Amino acid sequence: MDLGLAGCTALVTGGFGGLGRAAALALARAGVRLLVCDTCPGGGQERLAAELEQVGTEYQLLIADVTRPDEVDRVVAGCADMFEHGVDIVVHDVSVGSRTLLGELRLAEWHRVVDTGLATTYILITKVLPLLSAGSAVVCVATQASPVPVPLGSPVTAAQSGLLGLVRSLAAELGPDGIRVNVVAPGLIETDDVGKLPAQQRAARESAFRGQISLGRHGRPAEVAASVLFLASDLSSYVTGESIRVDGGIRQ
Repeated sequence: MDLGLAGCTALVTGGFGGLGRAAALALARAGVRLLVCDTCPGGGQERLAAELEQVGTEYQLLIADVTRPDEVDRVVAGCADMFEHGVDIVVHDVSVGSRTLLGELRLAEWHRVVDTGLATTYILITKVLPLLSAGSAVVCVATQASPVPVPLGSPVTAAQSGLLGLVRSLAAELGPDGIRVNVVAPGLIETDDVGKLPAQQRAARESAFRGQISLGRHGRPAEVAASVLFLASDLSSYVTGESIRVDGGIRQ
């Protein structure tokens, strides 16, 4: 299906691995020109570059920490230099996990998780806003904790609940300018990190969660990326302020 995205421009954060990488590749295959940033080069940057070369789209990869406002300034400047007509799509996939009992949770850990999961969204959208225009779409990727709160994850759940509220508010504020803002909330996804677990540990993980998922399996990054494409395209031209759960039907 032609999504009408050929020639569009996109900024993807957290794009060298995991769901950000899957989104970047899906956008590239739809003909989108990309600026992708992430904090750690490693093999992820090289792998993505090789994959984008095969696709044949125009792209730029930047090492940048979007939790720092000065680094976001550099990313946005890169977008302004690369994209002469501004940014059509923003995919923001930056978050961190934490599993700590509330009584043992230190304030620094709370700030690390909440600021990374929530404040970066505010910083990024505020700074990229001058490059957005009518028809632009912002898609934030939530963490697995967003649809279903879990024990030992209070800062993660708080950050993601705040993200949903922020997105709804931004959708109301930016809607009159024709800018849409939405969330994709994944469930248990078979990312590279999960695939690297020892076979026994991976089997135990799958067994523990299979009964909680209506479809009886983990999701695939490409299935999350498909929802990102939907929200980035005109197929969702009347959708804003919403959260799409891509979780196989997690039962609460």
